[in-house]
Amino acid sequence: MPEQTKVLIVEDLPTDALLVEHEVREVLPESTFLVVDTAPDFLAALDSFQPDVILSDYSMPEFDGLSALKLAQEHVPDTPFLVITGSINEKPL
Repeated sequence: MPEQTKVLIVEDLPTDALLVEHEVREVLPESTFLVVDTAPDFLAALDSFQPDVILSDYSMPEFDGLSALKLAQEHVPDTPFLVITGSINEKPL
């Protein structure tokens, strides 16, 4: 990854987005972050922000991690995508 890592966070709760940002900064201090929580904002960020990595909450009211993953696979298939969540069923997806 480049020295200045661009991290796209898909999260609807500002406190959770800050927590993710804090944890990423522990290992990638020279990072730039953008937080989105809707599909249109996510698609726009893929184009304008061009993230190096995508971190997505699994469950949100308006937009979910699986939808974000599908869009990422269609638009930026080589960009690493990680699902992060505080609550997920243990069943395989």
